[in-house]
Amino acid sequence: MRIRKAILIISAIMFIVGCASSPKLINMIPNDDELVFDSTGKSLKIGTSVGGEETNPMGSSKINSRDFRLALIESLKKSNLFSEILSSGETDYEL
Repeated sequence: MRIRKAILIISAIMFIVGCASSPKLINMIPNDDELVFDSTGKSLKIGTSVGGEETNPMGSSKINSRDFRLALIESLKKSNLFSEILSSGETDYEL
């Protein structure tokens, strides 16, 4: 009986501690000043981001499309590679 209780308690602790959470947006954006470049003077349009998944607390951590797109845009802005990063309109490049 004591073994069953111990197994039940250990299982409950593992269940609570082992839950997955979504990555935080701020952690997906590099904060290294060495990743800042000279601007190309060109503009970039970021198209639609597809794929990705919502994190299931019982599974592994996943990145959803919205957060990936936002992290990509912020990372590119911080890099200074492009003079403009847009969601629509005419640009020199499209991603």
